[in-house]
Amino acid sequence: MIVNSSNLKWLEEQPDESVHHIITDPPYLIDFMGKGWDKPDNIAGRKEFWEECLRVLKPGGHLLVFGHSRTHHRVMTAIEDAGAEIRDCLFWFYGSGFPKSQDIGKRVAKKRGEELKVLGKNPNHREPDALYKLGFQGGKGDGLLTKAENEWSGWGNALKPAYEPIIMARKKFRGSLTNNVLECGTGALNIDATRV
Repeated sequence: MIVNSSNLKWLEEQPDESVHHIITDPPYLIDFMGKGWDKPDNIAGRKEFWEECLRVLKPGGHLLVFGHSRTHHRVMTAIEDAGAEIRDCLFWFYGSGFPKSQDIGKRVAKKRGEELKVLGKNPNHREPDALYKLGFQGGKGDGLLTKAENEWSGWGNALKPAYEPIIMARKKFRGSLTNNVLECGTGALNIDATRV
């Protein structure tokens, strides 16, 4: 069964030890565009939230939790502090992340009153629309690609995101894994079904 609901509301409705696995993509604690739901102190970094997840998980049930490359350690620590075993960290690799870096060369040029070299039209430029309002690439400015010609040209302050870590944790169980699998149907991974 797949449930599309608020985590908090859904968890409150579940009886103890009734769920086999939880896969979730919580807020990343990065203050994304100043949004309140993504503040560094949101539920994903709180032990109490993960204790509630462990309450509903069967013994040996797994958690797969997507995170951000800079902050997943806070989520991982909260999960571990709640009582789960950290089993591994998987990675979702992608090449389509939006660059978040500031162009230091351009900022230095502006501060010094230097002109930027125009390279041509930005093929990704769009007229102001919903993407622009969200702050994504393509809507800002006049649509021209420019470059600073100073000693800081090509320097920035962040890498383009290219992966998201996925924390894999397991609820602890008593006894052997074999007995837990037979009793609860959880705790083991179907390795053969996931081979590439």
